[in-house]
Amino acid sequence: MQCGPVSQTSARCGLPELIDVKTFTATVVGLNPWVEYEFRTIAANMIGIGEPSRPSEKRRTEEALPEVTPANVSGGGGSKSELVITWEMVPEELQNGRGFGCVVAFRPHGKMIWMLTVLASADASRYVFTNESVRPFSPFEVKVDVFNNKGEGPFSPTTLVYSAEEEPTKPPASIFARSLSVTDIEVFWASPLEKNRGRIEGYEVKYWRHDDKEENARKIRTVGNQTSTKITNLKGSALYHLAVKAYNSAGTGPSSAMVNVTTRKPSPSQPPGNIIWNSSDSKIILNWDQVKALDNELEVKGYKVGGVGMNLKAADTVIFFDSDFNPQNDFEAAARAHQIGQNKAVKVIRLIGRDTVEEIVYRKAASKLQLTNTIIERGHFTLGAQKPLADTDLQTLQLLPNEARFTPTSPRAFS
Repeated sequence: MQCGPVSQTSARCGLPELIDVKTFTATVVGLNPWVEYEFRTIAANMIGIGEPSRPSEKRRTEEALPEVTPANVSGGGGSKSELVITWEMVPEELQNGRGFGCVVAFRPHGKMIWMLTVLASADASRYVFTNESVRPFSPFEVKVDVFNNKGEGPFSPTTLVYSAEEEPTKPPASIFARSLSVTDIEVFWASPLEKNRGRIEGYEVKYWRHDDKEENARKIRTVGNQTSTKITNLKGSALYHLAVKAYNSAGTGPSSAMVNVTTRKPSPSQPPGNIIWNSSDSKIILNWDQVKALDNELEVKGYKVGGVGMNLKAADTVIFFDSDFNPQNDFEAAARAHQIGQNKAVKVIRLIGRDTVEEIVYRKAASKLQLTNTIIERGHFTLGAQKPLADTDLQTLQLLPNEARFTPTSPRAFS
């Protein structure tokens, strides 16, 4: 057998899993009071179960005392001299009878006598107590009971709820603002000099540009005792007005005196034009047109000149097609491909035309290279003995034709 409340899908109730084939009645237990149910019967054998029967007539269980209390009793907020109490109403299937309602009990924290209010509505989930004697942000003990035609059920656990706050009554003092950059400003203030009747939860900073209307001002809030904040994404070289208010859950207090601040002027927006360069020996001379700043831009005080260097960490091949008389220049060029971060084998290729001036230039360079390795080795002068060539030097000399190679004693070394 299956059963279920009329307003819900079919659900199993307190029934035996299998009823004897000769039994044609069953007792259903564990049902909720004052809920309509309908029933179906299903035949079963060793193979399985058949189709359920058509639903029975609807039957409502008898009424009973409420057993479920309202959940999430809380509250707070509201207007001056108010105590706001809220809760979650009990679902209809758990109200257990007609005439369902709530009893709200509350008292100032630490007092003995409870104040009671009856709400004869099953949909009630909020109660507001208003009295001039209710002081702002005062603690109250609160609990909620339910009842129906059968009587009252249990109270919910007692919880602490605060009455409504009063807005702050004094404005912040000593407002000061300064410009940090083209788009940012910083605002400072002090707590109200006089005692506030309302608790301060934080501060609200209102700011607007001089050309805009105050009612369109933007606002940002701080939390707690923070007495400064930064405002970003502003327009450069613009005058802004600012004011600060204290706030809490009841609202905002009076505004402070208004202060003004101007954001910094932006950098020149136009780049130098007509750039012309000329090379002279080891120098490059640049010329350009003067940049004139706009009225809302900072005055130009100077220029920065720089070049873009090549990143040779990715290079793994060096090709010399014009050898230098000084071999150290070529070695320096090849060494640039061996920068920190290089993880590839570097290949050096030198192009020399046979029977051309290039061959003569390279012989002169090789002569200087051999002289360097013979006389000077790592900063120390060496006389009388010939030192072995470094690996890089040997690689360079091996590129020469046979007639271009020489020994330190050859007269061609000083030709």
